[in-house]
Amino acid sequence: ALSISTACSSSAHALAVGRRLLRTGLADAVITGGADSLCRLTVNGFQALSALSAGICNPMSRNRDGTSIGEGSAVFLMQREAAEIALFGAGSSTEAYSMTAPEPEGEGVEAAIRRALDDAGMTPSDIDYIQLHGTGTPQNDKMESKVVKRLFGGELPCSSSKGQLGHTLGAAGAMAAAH
Repeated sequence: ALSISTACSSSAHALAVGRRLLRTGLADAVITGGADSLCRLTVNGFQALSALSAGICNPMSRNRDGTSIGEGSAVFLMQREAAEIALFGAGSSTEAYSMTAPEPEGEGVEAAIRRALDDAGMTPSDIDYIQLHGTGTPQNDKMESKVVKRLFGGELPCSSSKGQLGHTLGAAGAMAAAH
């Protein structure tokens, strides 16, 4: 058993670790994913950061004004055998810019995406759709849209499920993968 706590990348990180366990032969199958439940401490923390939406979260919209906190879980059974659903590549980075805000140009995010593409043996032109982190906060959405435009151009379909699910924090990566 292994627990990973890397903020809202926790369950995406868990999927990558599960894949690594399979690739290295340390496991034949892995149950991996993430769960996060709603609690006042977390909601109050986001409120103190002025990061909560006054209404419904509107990622990437000109009407965005923050995120909505959600709760949920998504769990996957990963195996070495080929399947219809697969995690082809994974990438991560550590930019150490801020505990609560993304680096405005998204250099760390871009590095992680490039590593995931390299790991998968793909190029940006191989991608048909992007499930964005899309928190609905002006800082994140601005940075994320810059990175997507730099790497993929302006025509690739993208969306975020946070308008429907809220930001599920540690479960966000796995829930986005399930989406």
